[in-house]
Amino acid sequence: MLFIIMFLLIIFTLSYLICWIVYKKAFKSHKKVSKILVFIVAVGLIIFYYTPYSLYLEPSFWRFKQMCELNKLPDNKEKYNKILSYFDLSLDSLD
Repeated sequence: MLFIIMFLLIIFTLSYLICWIVYKKAFKSHKKVSKILVFIVAVGLIIFYYTPYSLYLEPSFWRFKQMCELNKLPDNKEKYNKILSYFDLSLDSLD
């Protein structure tokens, strides 16, 4: 419970600071920061915090380079087995 309260406190503080910087510094406005806007930015920060990053979805450069080098191989069983090995499969197991 304490973790959730601390998390929300940090999120709302960050969203207030972001809104304050945008209002005061970027637009040079003297208005107060809207509480609804702070809430919307806080929800956006929470969604951004739990978004999976592409590091988990994309291969590394070296693995991608190895995959690209497979295109140079002739079309035979060896090539297709190497491609399927990235997905823990083989031509024999597809049947």
